[in-house]
Amino acid sequence: MKALSEYLEEDREVLRQAVSALGRWMERFYDKGIGAYDAWREMLLEERYFTGTASEELLSWLLAQKEILHRLIADRSREAGYLLELAARLGKRDSRQLEQAARHFQKVSAYAEEIRYAIGEWPDMDAMLRHLTHRKVREELAELILYARAEDEAALQCLKEYLQKGTVPKTIYPQKNQDFFSASCYNISTLQ
Repeated sequence: MKALSEYLEEDREVLRQAVSALGRWMERFYDKGIGAYDAWREMLLEERYFTGTASEELLSWLLAQKEILHRLIADRSREAGYLLELAARLGKRDSRQLEQAARHFQKVSAYAEEIRYAIGEWPDMDAMLRHLTHRKVREELAELILYARAEDEAALQCLKEYLQKGTVPKTIYPQKNQDFFSASCYNISTLQ
């Protein structure tokens, strides 16, 4: 295995972008990456957004949440599959952190699915809106958000550990997957 520095810059860049996109950062006063989970959770627990007079804001929020959840479910599931495929190509010697990160991404996807289920289904939007006005429901959702954040943090740590090992075969990231992580890991940052 060659050292990381001996391989193409784009191979290293994909991994760095994944770590960067998942990490905590700010953009125009909004929390991004892992920090967006906290902002999402805090908003859920803020009573003023869920009063009877905030129905237009609540509807807007609900539309955004459904999109975020759809993206989290699909993206983390796809990322997990890709990491498992990559780990299989590498073999047991170099794949432990990638397999672990994949399992964490699968759990994020599962938690997002639970949140989506708890919010409700689109055919009965009025019921969804009423459901969210209950503090207990939002507290349960906030707890699931904490679990999802913890799994993304664990996946991030696995990817960092993998990068720190200093070996990445050139064939890990084919050209077609150059922006795979950078695009999909960024999606959590749209929680606001």
